[in-house]
Amino acid sequence: MGKRLWILSIILILVLIIGGYFLFKKVGSNDVSNLDLKENAVDCKMGESRITPIPEGVTAGGQITGVEKYSFVNGESLNLCCSDASTLQGDLNYKSCSLAKNNVITHEILWKKVGNNLIKVKEVEPFNPQSESICTYYFKSDGTIESRSCS
Repeated sequence: MGKRLWILSIILILVLIIGGYFLFKKVGSNDVSNLDLKENAVDCKMGESRITPIPEGVTAGGQITGVEKYSFVNGESLNLCCSDASTLQGDLNYKSCSLAKNNVITHEILWKKVGNNLIKVKEVEPFNPQSESICTYYFKSDGTIESRSCS
């Protein structure tokens, strides 16, 4: 029992140190530039590391893979900066794509990787393209909306 607690403590400390490193590295860099949403020019720094909060309550990290275009529930279709993310143990794998304006994420899509499939988990976007209200949608495994929360 004591050995197990010691190992869990070491793992927790490693996760906090690595997570802090990625968090401060992301805060200190400008991952996305030219953030005019009308033109939607996105400049990702491919290969750089990025932290992604995931629904299991932990963070996952991975490298930025590039710019991809996706459509949102509200009808917008935008270029997003995407990255692959996995937990420190490698047991949970995700794909995250987002767009930030003034260092605040305005649009995000999160998928869970299951085998070779991507299952959409979450979308964050304005209620409508002209709105300042942000909505978060959570999805069922079949792709239908499970819940929506707007603020």
